[in-house]
Amino acid sequence: SSPVAILLLSLYLSENLLGGIVSVLMFFYNHGEATRVMWTPPLRESFSMPFLYLQLLVMTWIIKKKCSVLTDYILYGVISLLFMLPWQFAQFTLLTQVLCLQAVYSIRL
Repeated sequence: SSPVAILLLSLYLSENLLGGIVSVLMFFYNHGEATRVMWTPPLRESFSMPFLYLQLLVMTWIIKKKCSVLTDYILYGVISLLFMLPWQFAQFTLLTQVLCLQAVYSIRL
């Protein structure tokens, strides 16, 4: 599920099939650094990671669109909720996202 979410995110960001394939290949190549699943029982963050990638995809989609509708924000909220439910440290990731978006907005990029 994480490779599929990485593929969707990288396809959307790069607008190229090669970008998506290279991202997934790099995920598998660096799998030991990207996850701890093989050494431990199923961790809570392992269940949240696909939702993090989907949340980044929806957030990028909303920002690129510039004219979002209510359903976009509802989709973002549902994916964020699914991201936060299994993992107790999700709020720190979301805080980092908000601070980065605030910094980008402040310098008007």
